[in-house]
Amino acid sequence: MGPVTQPIPPQQPATPPGSYPPPGAYPPPYPAAPKKSYVGLIIGILAAFFVLLAGVGVGGYFVYRAVGDDHCGTVADAAASTVTSAMSFDSGTTKESYLARNRDRWTPFGFTRLQQLAGTIEQLQKMSPTAVNVRVVNQSVKECQDGRAKVLLVLHSSAKGAGSYNTTTTTTATMQWVDGKWLATDLNVVS
Repeated sequence: MGPVTQPIPPQQPATPPGSYPPPGAYPPPYPAAPKKSYVGLIIGILAAFFVLLAGVGVGGYFVYRAVGDDHCGTVADAAASTVTSAMSFDSGTTKESYLARNRDRWTPFGFTRLQQLAGTIEQLQKMSPTAVNVRVVNQSVKECQDGRAKVLLVLHSSAKGAGSYNTTTTTTATMQWVDGKWLATDLNVVS
């Protein structure tokens, strides 16, 4: 037997000088460049957007609180001060001095009602001079919204003079936020 020959494997076709091999004929000599990914950029933009959105939300909340704040935390003390001033008086108090002392604590409507009370106090002083001292024993805000409030006050009154007495009453003061302060619009004795 003669020499055994093996078939020759197919050879790559030779490319003429100055030409390029067909695509895919040879593996690339270096790894392919990675494709540009925009995932990091998108995540960064979304993170910035949500931080901005959170900032606007927090800022909006504080603006809402500043504009929409009814100052309800101060209404009970304002009502207590107004009512003790309106219900307390010295013996010999005149209508004019009483109204002058209380004028800046009442709305125009409330002041009209206070003028009626001042007339009654003046008549009382003419009949029997009496000093009345009122102090607030307890106070509670019943409702407060949109610049209006109702405050429940428990008052202890003591009178000295011709008609001496000690008594406790419950009163509701209706208050209104006007030009940066609480003013009384009405006063009702509950019990």
